[in-house]
Amino acid sequence: MARWIDRHGIILTKNQLTKKMGVKTGEAIWQAQQKCPGLICLLPDYKKYLRFSRLARNIYADFSDRIESFGIDE
Repeated sequence: MARWIDRHGIILTKNQLTKKMGVKTGEAIWQAQQKCPGLICLLPDYKKYLRFSRLARNIYADFSDRIESFGIDE
């Protein structure tokens, strides 16, 4: 279950609606809130990120032995 939090810092990722409103990854949250007043920030779930990142790399390994990790969300 996603939890909302009043965060400070930067935008780590965004959806298509916020993208259309001009929100950029890496932008300060306060700036993103000016562009998108209804912005909702969620706590990151790094454990879940690692789990799905590994699963994706396992799928890639079925097709190639030339896999480099950057960021699975990119």
